[in-house]
Amino acid sequence: MFSFNSFLSFRCWKCLQQMAHRNYSKHRKGSLAFLPKQRCKFSRPHIKTFPADDRTQAPHLTGFISYKAGCTHVMGLVEARSTDKKTIKQVVRNATILDAPAMIGAGIAGYVQTPKGLQQAYTVWAAHVADSAKRRFYKKAPEQITAFAKHETAMKQNAGQLNEELAKLKQNCCVIRLIAHTQPELTPLEAKKAQIMEIQINGGDIAKKVDFAASMLEKPIEVKSVFKVGEQIDTISITRGRGFEGVTYRWNVTKLPRKTRRGSRKVACIGSWHPANIQYTCGRAGQMGYFHRTEANKLIVMIDTAKNPICCKTEMDTTEKGINPLGGWVNYGQIKGDFVMIAGSCPGTKKRTVILRQALLPHRNQRGIKLQWICTSSKMGHGMFETAQDKKQFFAQSKKYKTTQ
Repeated sequence: MFSFNSFLSFRCWKCLQQMAHRNYSKHRKGSLAFLPKQRCKFSRPHIKTFPADDRTQAPHLTGFISYKAGCTHVMGLVEARSTDKKTIKQVVRNATILDAPAMIGAGIAGYVQTPKGLQQAYTVWAAHVADSAKRRFYKKAPEQITAFAKHETAMKQNAGQLNEELAKLKQNCCVIRLIAHTQPELTPLEAKKAQIMEIQINGGDIAKKVDFAASMLEKPIEVKSVFKVGEQIDTISITRGRGFEGVTYRWNVTKLPRKTRRGSRKVACIGSWHPANIQYTCGRAGQMGYFHRTEANKLIVMIDTAKNPICCKTEMDTTEKGINPLGGWVNYGQIKGDFVMIAGSCPGTKKRTVILRQALLPHRNQRGIKLQWICTSSKMGHGMFETAQDKKQFFAQSKKYKTTQ
């Protein structure tokens, strides 16, 4: 017989079914893979892992340093694949422009395998090191002037010293990395200190790697000699800092109902009575942003130089225009030399250093894009002109424009 108590239990069960926002089994909010969420100690990112070495290939570099200039949007053709047919679609995508001036080879680092892992055993410096690179090593001006003075004097007195040091690398080392630095004078930045990093050389045996690195000492290294259009790369950079943020913005936890006491953008239960402590898995307020992050498999859409006045000219858009928009890139300036355009976004703010690395795990079926149009209008607002000639022609009939000219 259907009793009143069974009726109440049935009604409660129906209510639990209707209350979709009350889940008794729910996944946690926020990923624990990025702990600890704290500010990065340095403003320049670093490479923790290089791609696996394939000695059947020719010696080549696996990384490069660039600066984030800004973002734009492009239009192109993408091959849309399905199980039965292939179609070509016209898409509009955002793209990131990275200023990549030529780097200079300053030295060679040799590593040996030990029970504790790779350890740096030998370092060979070039006969001459740029002043911008010396500024990165020393803070005081007198030390910058006398830095590497003894080394340069010894290299001039003994011409065969470099060959002797290279022979030690070939005999004892198993991993060779090139010490290279940027040229801040080729960028619109006010920085005087160059960014220095070690770039691993893959391909060939140790002797070929050492000879390849020695050929790059005191010589410019262009980005087009390291990467090519259509290649997948990993971007390593420091994200935009946002300061101290709450738990809802930092961990994306569910906001509590309106009737909640003492705030709704909080965690309802931060832990049990016993053990009387808060677990590290519980979301808390704290630092947000300025984290060291790596984004994988970014597609290189374009590699060219800003010195080419028609680098953005395509088959569809025959307008002769360069990569710099009207008024320059906001908060960056005018790109003077080589640049790299990648599809999608990139962590970090303008002027921040971005390291490009060969993809560790590239996608096998990456869809390329054939550019048809690149937006070069002003990035200060919703610009309607892509070249100075278009703007001048549009305002040619204006009396105010004629008087100012």
